[in-house]
Amino acid sequence: MLVTAAFLQLAAVALTSTYSLEGLHLPPDQAFVKTEVIDGQNYAKLGGIASTSVVVITLFAPLVGFLLYRKGLSVRAMGLVAMAIALVTVLIGFEIPVTLDPKTWMIILSLYMVVAVWVPVWVVLQPRDFVNVHFLYIGLAGMMVGIVGSGLHGISIEAPAFNITGETVRGLGFMWPFLFVTIACGACSGAHCLIASGTTFKQLLSEKDALFVGYGAMIFEAVLGICVTLVIISGLGFAEYRSIVWPQDPEGNFLAGNARSPLRWESGHRCSTVWDSRRSTERSLEF
Repeated sequence: MLVTAAFLQLAAVALTSTYSLEGLHLPPDQAFVKTEVIDGQNYAKLGGIASTSVVVITLFAPLVGFLLYRKGLSVRAMGLVAMAIALVTVLIGFEIPVTLDPKTWMIILSLYMVVAVWVPVWVVLQPRDFVNVHFLYIGLAGMMVGIVGSGLHGISIEAPAFNITGETVRGLGFMWPFLFVTIACGACSGAHCLIASGTTFKQLLSEKDALFVGYGAMIFEAVLGICVTLVIISGLGFAEYRSIVWPQDPEGNFLAGNARSPLRWESGHRCSTVWDSRRSTERSLEF
């Protein structure tokens, strides 16, 4: 339940995310992406593009499942159809980005999960993933080409190999146990073993295929995690990356960032407020 709740929040944030046009190196009068004004600055509705894509792909899922599993069309032919659907949904997203509140998305996704797990897997869940996975294939191939090409053109990584200092501990908390869920799909957290155990077996013709599918998927996503890390630390630069995931106000106080620990660390007196369900009281623990 905790893992599901964490991914639900991440999905809602991703589907509503925005990014400044300045950060994308786009002029204010551009017509490439739809924008909204936040605090006097223009922000691109990147999450809205993903939202539209998700909605359209889900609507197409029953048709794809019917053609693939009931009509018996070849996987290669349906792969081309799925790739076309994936690309078209992105184009639609640029023109009509869906903009909803994060809490609204949480409700919609929760209802979707209830429906998706109760209907046959070929109706929604598997065909939706069959279409959606082409984003992964295209994105991973693009990242690998970009990483190799950038390296050949002299781009270097300026991030420190080790970033465990007293300052990082105060800002992000201790390394254990969060290191193992930093990149959940490719790390040793076993996230997919836990999450996919209820759906993977429904898609295997033979139990013997489980090792190939499961181990291959973890290796594949480990490569994805490595590529994403290389793209971020080489493309953004460590200073910009730090300002996003570890922001500070002008006085040097840590703000809520994408990777900030819920613990609040203060020099000389470190404490965290936790909920004690056994006593139904709120108490403070000192470390």
